[in-house]
Amino acid sequence: RTLLPRAEAALAELGAGVAELAGDADPVTGRVALGFLGTMGTFAVPGILREFREHHPRVRIELVQVPHLALLERVRDGRVDLALTSPVPDEPGLVATPLAEEELRLAVPSGHRLAGAGAADLAEVADDPFLLFARGYGLQGVVESWCAQAGFRPRRAFEGGETATLRGLVGAGLGVALLPAGPDVPGVVQVPVRSPHTVRTLGMVHAADPRPTAPVRDLRAFVVRHGPRWLADHG
Repeated sequence: RTLLPRAEAALAELGAGVAELAGDADPVTGRVALGFLGTMGTFAVPGILREFREHHPRVRIELVQVPHLALLERVRDGRVDLALTSPVPDEPGLVATPLAEEELRLAVPSGHRLAGAGAADLAEVADDPFLLFARGYGLQGVVESWCAQAGFRPRRAFEGGETATLRGLVGAGLGVALLPAGPDVPGVVQVPVRSPHTVRTLGMVHAADPRPTAPVRDLRAFVVRHGPRWLADHG
């Protein structure tokens, strides 16, 4: 008699959880948690979801926008069903599908000595103050790797997490940065880099789940088919 109320409450909670899982797996009205980098949130992800919704209008999409390392952690523990990110990981338990390549350009203030150059070698800014992505962001290690290939270690001026913020700091004359090619911003000039090859791979990552729900399976397949077009143009 003492345990019965607690047992009934526990069974009720289990029943509610089963019902919730069944609802998430429903092929028409189920739920998908989609993670992505902030640089994809302006153009690529909205475009992908608009087209997906034309075919699956009632599927519920939960959007998760966090840095690269946090995205991978959420994919591993099941909080995110699939993630659009870079760099593409190579580790057991994760399935990674390369989808597109993205060029990064050297962003310099409009008064910089390289502002009028048609292209530049990264080594030409070895002595300039650098605006870098903070730890946890995929581009942090990538940019430092490219600088190492060019023969120098970047002189860190500021760190940030958002491309728009770093671009604004460049426009204020506070340093130079390697940023995804994007729309022109007053006070900032985007210079193509000759050497090294500053291009990164964008891809989709999900757990190696042999039995995904129908909505998750549908969105994964849709991203593989249509994601490359949106990701290639998202800048």
